[in-house]
Amino acid sequence: MIVLLILQCESIRSQVSDKLESAGFNVILASNSIEAVTFLRSRQVILVITEVEIGDVDGWRLSRLIRSRILASGENLSILLITQNHCERIAETTAGMFDIDRVMSFQEIDYVDEVATQVLNGQGNFNKAAKNALRNEW
Repeated sequence: MIVLLILQCESIRSQVSDKLESAGFNVILASNSIEAVTFLRSRQVILVITEVEIGDVDGWRLSRLIRSRILASGENLSILLITQNHCERIAETTAGMFDIDRVMSFQEIDYVDEVATQVLNGQGNFNKAAKNALRNEW
């Protein structure tokens, strides 16, 4: 199971990568959006874990690129967004608009392996029907 991890801070990227690898994931690291898009153009992954500020293309726009079907991984891969300040209602509303599966904060980073597994199993993800309704409004 290949996971693309896009975090700018090297120490946090390493910490999250170690947690995911310990849980059995094969982790590909990217430090910015250009590296991530380049990778996603030619390779398939099952999960993208990103933060909002990742360079030229932010996490919100990256999710739109993923859902647009122009990248190799396709529109159905799962997306987990990690935010600095988790204001649940605002983050989840915005995430639903951008078709992101789940939001967590950096304060919850110790549980990233568990949350990643939940996302891949469809547990605790945003309501798919609500996401489809939002997508139809655009």
